[in-house]
Amino acid sequence: MQITIKARFTNQILVTGDYESIKDAVEKNRASLDRASLEGASLDRANLYGANLNCANLYGASLEGANLYRASLDRASLEGA
Repeated sequence: MQITIKARFTNQILVTGDYESIKDAVEKNRASLDRASLEGASLDRANLYGANLNCANLYGASLEGANLYRASLDRASLEGA
């Protein structure tokens, strides 16, 4: 399926392409998700090792069992995640 991930504040396209799911897109593009808008994303058991999620909007995202080891989450919105 076609997935597009945009920047939280500017709507600039950060990631676009054919992926199995939003989780697949996020896992394959961990290094380029600074300021990503991932509100409500289903990221259960996602491998986000070392992901750059600075200033990302993860409001209401499902992160149960996700690997966030060494992930950068400075100023990320995690309310309800």
